[in-house]
Amino acid sequence: MKEILLIEGADLTEALGVIKFEKPISADLAGVSRGSFPSQYVPRTDEERIQSTPKTLNNYRGSDFYQSEKLDGTSSTYIYTGDDLLVCSKNLNLKESEFNKYWQICRGLELERIFKDFNKRIAIQGEIIGPGIQANKYKLTKHQLHIYNIFDIDSYKPFNLDAMIKFVDIYNLFLVPITDECFTLDHTVDELVELSKGNSVINPQVKREGHVYRLLDTINGKISFKVINPDFLLKYDE
Repeated sequence: MKEILLIEGADLTEALGVIKFEKPISADLAGVSRGSFPSQYVPRTDEERIQSTPKTLNNYRGSDFYQSEKLDGTSSTYIYTGDDLLVCSKNLNLKESEFNKYWQICRGLELERIFKDFNKRIAIQGEIIGPGIQANKYKLTKHQLHIYNIFDIDSYKPFNLDAMIKFVDIYNLFLVPITDECFTLDHTVDELVELSKGNSVINPQVKREGHVYRLLDTINGKISFKVINPDFLLKYDE
């Protein structure tokens, strides 16, 4: 058997043959696949940890980002193609079902009506939190969708923060908690990790999972990364 030299902080992905562990999900979240995630309309959501993309700190040093709370739920995407409504989990386009949580959220918020009223080809991406999802750490009594991205399909670019705030205000939706609307990136990784510590806006009795940073200037597309709160990892043994 090949010996592995363990060095603190080393990346063991290749040595252990593990790419990423994803927790099993309940049947009401799994759904029945209609196909793979339709990335021709909007990119999949999967923020990189800043520890994995340290060059971002150098490439965008001095640039303005907005800081939001990273919520521990399940990622969802709702797409209006102009002809069709697509409801997606992180990896799949899901068939319509009255029992599927993603579709229940879509119907409950009347997203199809909102899409048609807005009358543009867009996608809404957000985090669903609540009962039965990630042990419901926020102790909610019902499910909530907190939006973190609205995407213009025709330009293939995200809305900027002002446009996104205006959209959710008009249609009475929730954004993820915005904790700093103009955060100038001039920090080390360790400083960003320290800033990630603290409690959730959703439930102040709960450790927040961390922060997500997104570039305020969306002209060149989506630039973002996440910073995980180490206290959250220790609390929930993740």
